[in-house]
Amino acid sequence: MNRNSSISSFRVFAAPLCVTGIFLLAEIFFRLTYFGLPSIIHPTEYTPVVLAHSSIIEGDDNPAIGHRLKPDIKGHYQGAEFSTNRYGFRERDVTLEKPPGVVRIAVMGHSITMGAGVNDEEVYTRILQTMLDRAYPGRYEVLNFATGGYTLHQVRVRYEFLAKPFSPDIIMFPVYYDEFVRPGAILPYDLSSKRQGWAELRGNYVEHLFIYRALRKVFKDMTAKNISIDWQKRGRKTGKSSVPGARILEDFLEKRRAENIPVIMLGLPRLKEKYSGKLSDYYNERFRGMPGAYFIDTSAALKGRINPKDYIYFGDTHPNATVHRLYAEAVYDQLVPMLPAIEENLKKPAMVPSARQSRTP
Repeated sequence: MNRNSSISSFRVFAAPLCVTGIFLLAEIFFRLTYFGLPSIIHPTEYTPVVLAHSSIIEGDDNPAIGHRLKPDIKGHYQGAEFSTNRYGFRERDVTLEKPPGVVRIAVMGHSITMGAGVNDEEVYTRILQTMLDRAYPGRYEVLNFATGGYTLHQVRVRYEFLAKPFSPDIIMFPVYYDEFVRPGAILPYDLSSKRQGWAELRGNYVEHLFIYRALRKVFKDMTAKNISIDWQKRGRKTGKSSVPGARILEDFLEKRRAENIPVIMLGLPRLKEKYSGKLSDYYNERFRGMPGAYFIDTSAALKGRINPKDYIYFGDTHPNATVHRLYAEAVYDQLVPMLPAIEENLKKPAMVPSARQSRTP
């Protein structure tokens, strides 16, 4: 091989190698900035892989649930320590039977309440438990049954099959305004579908890089102002398997009222979500006055206190540990004054379930 051909071969590979090197250096810098040296030493434990393709979930036999958290996990998810108990929810090990004299609070929800991207002890439900323990030692037990990627329908079904056997006395149900006003999908993730071609390559390699997620965010932010997006058509296909989110919640409230279990609807502001009061107005219009229904709106209390950049890392919009602490404090401040009235109502006998059929499938 002569000198000219060697130079030509080098030039062919030089550009890709240079780009790859810059990409890897950027990834190393990103990991050190957000997660420190452990993310370099144990790179496979620190990945931004989305929940549907992560190792923390498994398929569920119930088709209405689709997926669930694996039991007895001790690892990492979205760059944070992540563990589940033997029952398969992100909580310390607890007994199925409720201890005498304890008021159990079951917290349902999605990825924010599950605590995507924050360590176990930094999830707002754990912080709330600590605050309640300080004020009322041994009186309250907060159990976090949230699972990322769930629709309102899946949350409702998960309560029946996982949370209900733990005999909760109070339920906290995080809600968002957009879930009420748009049709709620009831189709779970299809974990059996396999990605091919670029999707497979991206899933096996590229999606494990934080810098890829960061670049995707930059690209989306740059194009968002120029591209018209019909948000109603994004995400999973709902087809005929969808009902308004408000009806799903109404059905859930009616069933819990028959069991004399109060439900506290919980408004938690997302990052970059400006306070509008719409959620509070919607509650007052649709749910206020329903027996057993309560509402905690932390949005007003946290107005101006949440930094839009308080995400777990650049490229993901889940709130970090700082925001989770703010959530816990705001929930605690509004929950404690409610507890005497709620506990008084718990002494009343449960209602006889109505013969009327549920309005949701």
